[in-house]
Parts: sequence; C-alpha cells; structure tokens
Amino acid sequence: MAPALLSLFCNHYQIPLAQPKRELLAQVLKSFSAIPYENLSKIIRANEELSSHFFQTPEELLVGHFPTGSGGTCFPLTATLASIIQEIGFEAASIVTRK
Repeated sequence: MAPALLSLFCNHYQIPLAQPKRELLAQVLKSFSAIPYENLSKIIRANEELSSHFFQTPEELLVGHFPTGSGGTCFPLTATLASIIQEIGFEAASIVTRK
C-alpha cells in the first residue's frame, strides 16, 4: 500500500484530509463510486504490452482513471478501495467467496 494513495485520491477529488475520519470516509466512498467497472482498457493494454502483469495495482488504477476516466475490474477496484480505507484508519479486507 502506497502511503500517498489517500492523498492522491483526495487531491484529485478535492476532498479535504483534515476532517473527522467518518466524514472523510463518507466523501471517499461517494467519490470512489465514480470509478467505473470496466475491462476494455485492460484488453487494449494486454494487446499493446507483452507482459504477464494483468492485475492493476491501486496506483495504476487511479493514475489510469484520473486522465481518461478508465476503471477497473472487481479485484483491482476492491484492492484500491481497501487500501484507501486502511489509510484513513479503518480496517478493510477483501473476501472471496464461491457459490
């Protein structure tokens, strides 16, 4: 988890960091909902790059989203939101289940 992820996110969405944690969390959640679930940019990237690195890191997801509006798939979105929530000071974990 990058220590600057919360600052990067809040700076982009103009969310003040100096506020109570619950209010900060509420604003982060509202703004995070603007990041779309999408995989087209991942398909394009896979065709352009000869890499086995398919999973977006939280930093890659945000840096890709800010200028282009791209999003992520379920695991990168979850990892990014969990990282930001942890930086605020709350516990967050990803859980994978199967039917």
